[in-house]
Formats: sequence, structure tokens, C-alpha cells
Amino acid sequence: MNVYDILDQLNDKQQEAVTSNDQNILVLSGAGSGKTRVLVNRILWLQLVKKYTPWSIIAITFTNKAASVMRNRIQSLIGVQKKVIYGISTFHGLANRLLRAHYVDANLPKNFQILDNNDQIQLLKQLMRSLNLNENKYGVYQAMHYINREKK
Repeated sequence: MNVYDILDQLNDKQQEAVTSNDQNILVLSGAGSGKTRVLVNRILWLQLVKKYTPWSIIAITFTNKAASVMRNRIQSLIGVQKKVIYGISTFHGLANRLLRAHYVDANLPKNFQILDNNDQIQLLKQLMRSLNLNENKYGVYQAMHYINREKK
């Protein structure tokens, strides 16, 4: 893969983002406009042209699907192993890694768990049953909203 391959399929604005000398860039644009292509090519540019090490690059996206697409495209284009492109994740994935690495500073137990909505609902149902609360009278979602309001 060469510089021409990286820039070939990009318009002028996309090429500008890919080849920017700024250390950090933010790519904001609408759906289907080529953000993932720009970010993938930016990562390739940094690794192949600017000689950045893969572990010095971080790319954050909103969805697991987008992060997976980016990892797979980079892997297929330059043949790197997934562990080498560790810095591609979602905001939540990055936060999880940071908390796992710095759990003491965050005042968390080493094996803390992060609960998703389904986990929260199941836990609330178990708590309500253990407290003999009528689920029909005190709804699980009502309890979740109450807890979230009280946390603020």
C-alpha cells in the first residue's frame, strides 16, 4: 500500500483531514458521507507515511459496529492483528478500559461490573422480589427512573 492508495478514493476535504499535520482531528459529518473511510485512511496515513506506532493512535466512535468496521478495514488493508489496533473503540469502551486500568483512582473495586439496561432491570426485579414489593404496583421502569433522578 502506498500514499496514492490511501488518498485515491477521497475528495479534497477528506484528503485534507487524512493528511492534516494536526495531532488530533475531529471528523463531523452526516451519515453516509465517508467518515469511516476518512478515519481508516487517517490511521493508515499516520502508520504508513508518518510512521506512528499503532498503539499511539486512538480512534473513538459511537457504535461497536463502526469500531468493528474500522478495525476490520485496517486489518484487511495492512494485515495487522486486532491487538495491534487496540486503540479503536467506542466512547464506552474507552471509558471501560480507563476505569479498569485506574480502578483505584476511581475508588472502584478491582472486579467492578458495568450494568447495561437489561442487567439493571433484572437486578431491580430481584431486589423488588426480595423486598416483597408488588411489581405491578411499583413498576421496574418507575423504580429505575426514581433511582436515576435521585443520583443527580
